[in-house]
Amino acid sequence: MSYLKAAGYSKLPQEVRIFERGARRFLSKFPDPKEWLLLPTEEQDRCDGKERSFVHYLILRHLLPLPLTYMLTPRPRFYLMAVRLMERETFQLYQKAASRLGYQERSIKDQFRSLLCLMIWTQKPIKCSYPLVTFE
Repeated sequence: MSYLKAAGYSKLPQEVRIFERGARRFLSKFPDPKEWLLLPTEEQDRCDGKERSFVHYLILRHLLPLPLTYMLTPRPRFYLMAVRLMERETFQLYQKAASRLGYQERSIKDQFRSLLCLMIWTQKPIKCSYPLVTFE
């Protein structure tokens, strides 16, 4: 239940039950989630969306490492959960800077998705070591 609350899925009771079942299904298949890491990427992808949502939570909380091959799949889908869980401020900072440079919202999100995958894979946040310069 702490997974659901932290991941932002605790608002609707029906949604909570769906995600809880996904987490329980995943844990019934892989009592030790590290076993999932040993599977080929094709088999990792066979977990349904709710099971993968739980995997993403484990990865985002650094409870599982992000396999490079999984990161390179067409849609790893970490973005929304990551922004809700841990990178909200980083995204807002990035969004503000990119908007000032004239990038469109869609482009900003796509760029941040790529950065996010690298942040998750390296298990290091992006730290801004200087204040944003304002051009007013």
